[in-house]
Amino acid sequence: MVKIKICGVRDLIGARACAAIGVEYAGLNFVASSPRSVTLPQAMELASRLGSCEPVAVFRDEKPEVIEDIARQLELKWLQLHGNETPEECKRYRDQGLSIMKALSVTGPIAPKDLKVWRGVADILLLDGKFPGSGKPFDWSLLKKLPELKGIEVGLAGGLTSTNVAEAVRTAHPALVDTASGVEIRGIQQKDRIKAFARAAREAE
Repeated sequence: MVKIKICGVRDLIGARACAAIGVEYAGLNFVASSPRSVTLPQAMELASRLGSCEPVAVFRDEKPEVIEDIARQLELKWLQLHGNETPEECKRYRDQGLSIMKALSVTGPIAPKDLKVWRGVADILLLDGKFPGSGKPFDWSLLKKLPELKGIEVGLAGGLTSTNVAEAVRTAHPALVDTASGVEIRGIQQKDRIKAFARAAREAE
């Protein structure tokens, strides 16, 4: 079954909705320039309300010591690295027992060799659009010809909503789908939109 990640959770409405609906992951954004960013105290409160949903701390080109400190204080299992982090940097965190989602921007045809360099250092490759956070999807058919990457799951992000996620799942067959703006109204996450997104993704299979 396709896994669901709701990113940019930053209030109790979103956190409680993720827990109640049973999505697998909730992204807590630590990118200071993002409108969805949270502080460490906020993240602690949100993580405590997620139930069985795994919190994922999202960073972009952050200092390793900052990432490690937040991961330790939140007692995290998952990091999402959404910048120019190298395979070596990802391995540093994975060697500490953390699971890694590495986001990659898709700007054209995907060469399998470009993904294989992440084998052994990333658990999930999250393929996003050219402008992450813009709410704009990319051409999902680019994923059709990807070979199975042993030890790595491929996730899909970028402009996904309850109205298009089923098509994305049927086209690209991702292991995970990720949305932020697709479950918001004027920047606020809505329980009914999270529920509709999760149902559409799962029923597409």
